[in-house]
Amino acid sequence: VSQSRYTRFLLTVADNDISSLNVTGNTGLTTLYTYMNSNLTTITGLNTCTSLNILQSWNCNLTGASFDISALANLIILQVSGNPNLNTLDVTNNTQLRGLYCQDDGISTLDVTNNSELTTLWVNGNNLSTLNLTNNTKLVSLKIYQNTSLGLPTGFSGLTKLEYLDTYNCNITVPLDYTPFTDIVTGK
Repeated sequence: VSQSRYTRFLLTVADNDISSLNVTGNTGLTTLYTYMNSNLTTITGLNTCTSLNILQSWNCNLTGASFDISALANLIILQVSGNPNLNTLDVTNNTQLRGLYCQDDGISTLDVTNNSELTTLWVNGNNLSTLNLTNNTKLVSLKIYQNTSLGLPTGFSGLTKLEYLDTYNCNITVPLDYTPFTDIVTGK
């Protein structure tokens, strides 16, 4: 499917049998939803969509090698959940991100040190073994559960605004000190 001839503000591609989507040249596109497209492996032209604020692609089959969002400086919400072959996700240039949802993707490394605006980070169900949250002091909601090799994230004690935390089935072997967290509710 090619959407490159039209400028759109919102594009939704859901529950289709497509394997690729071309959004090249859609410079006015601010919101892109692609979900429940189990054959969708590639979205080309994302880096030309420099106005994109919200990108949600869940329950597709995207691969990390073809998912380049490095030019999306205005991205505020990114959800790429349920893409079991994603494996890698590079958000280092997406410094305005406030919500990052990458759940059940098979991701083994994730660098969020440049994402100091994050208030929500849900990375559960991946293959993370380390996570540095030193620069993510605005986090309110953190889901890291089912990362069986992940220990206590670096910078965890600095997350004083945290209200929701889920660490179920991680490899945290030290007692959690909840002293800095006044409003925290823990999951599972």
